[in-house]
Amino acid sequence: MEFYHGSSIMGLKELKPNFDTLNTVKSNVVYYTKHKTLALFYIWNRPYKYATFHINNEGIIEYTENFPNQLYEFYNGVSGCIYVCNNKDNIITKSHVKDVYISSKPIEVTKTIFVDNVYNEIKKAELKGDVIIKKIWYVNIWWKR
Repeated sequence: MEFYHGSSIMGLKELKPNFDTLNTVKSNVVYYTKHKTLALFYIWNRPYKYATFHINNEGIIEYTENFPNQLYEFYNGVSGCIYVCNNKDNIITKSHVKDVYISSKPIEVTKTIFVDNVYNEIKKAELKGDVIIKKIWYVNIWWKR
C-alpha cells in the first residue's frame, strides 16, 4: 500500500523520523497519509502551521478558512513534493489521529511528485470534488450584521 508525505523540502530519497516541538506524538516520527490530495496540505513554507482540515465521513477533505483568503495566503506560490512510500515492512502504523499514519524508522521514497504551486493543485482538487473549502469567516461576518 502506498503512503504519502508532503514537504516543501525537495530531493529527498529517504524520509527520516525527526522531532518537532509541534509533533503531537512527542517522539521521532515521519507523518503519512493514504490520501495523495491530503498530502498537499502538508506542504508549507512557514515556521508554523494552522491546520484547519480533516477528512469528513464521505472521505472528502474539508478545509476551513477562518479568515478571508486563508487558503490563498498559506499556499499560493508554495512549491514542494509529495513523496510516495510503500509500507512493505509494515513499519507505517496508525497514529492517534484519524487518517494520520506514522513511522519511527526511515523509509525509502519510491516516487516523487513535484508540486509547483500548492494552491493551484488544491483548487484543481476542489473542482474535481475531492476538497471542500468552507469559509467560516464569511458566516461570522454575515452573522454580525
